[in-house]
Amino acid sequence: MRPCVPSLLVAVAAACSKPSASAAQDDPQDAYVRASASLNADHPGTLPALAHAMGSRPAGCAVADATCVCTWRFLTKVGIKEIEAAAALVDARTSEAETVQMVARGNRPVDLPPSEAERGYRAGEYSVPADDRVPVSTAAGEIHAVLPEDLTKLLNMGGHVVSPRALKGAELEREYRSWTGLQRIDACVSQPGAVRLVKLDGQTTPW
Repeated sequence: MRPCVPSLLVAVAAACSKPSASAAQDDPQDAYVRASASLNADHPGTLPALAHAMGSRPAGCAVADATCVCTWRFLTKVGIKEIEAAAALVDARTSEAETVQMVARGNRPVDLPPSEAERGYRAGEYSVPADDRVPVSTAAGEIHAVLPEDLTKLLNMGGHVVSPRALKGAELEREYRSWTGLQRIDACVSQPGAVRLVKLDGQTTPW
């Protein structure tokens, strides 16, 4: 008499005898190949679009100089492979002026490029608006705002006049340095800024 084998046991044995389709799809080597192929095919123009094409968030992002640099890592049979993308970071500095407001002879307000504002101030052609602060870069490269009475001293010590946009950028960069890794990733993958550079396993890809 043929023994009776429960149908559930047969189903479990069959399922264990071969890898599932999802397990095959999760192979790290395949994941890297699929991500690379997707980038080359779709050519995403922003980090959100790039993350969507990759099918995952990056392992980490660096934020500096108005740029996000995000890295995806894949553990393959030949070691770790990386895909790196750099994109413009659109933040509050873009709303600030690139010119400096000074006062010309006759108490006439003028907006000037920082280099011209500094040259004219040194020559006595322009003054600083009363009770205003001037954005400057010190000889050590630190950017902050100073009162009019401190401007001459700072310039004589090797400083330079910079734009309000540069000042705002310095403030934001200090804030970014205090961010956690997760905050940097969240900010970068929601950025509308254009992707500038993509590297596949260290090799720069035209973008």
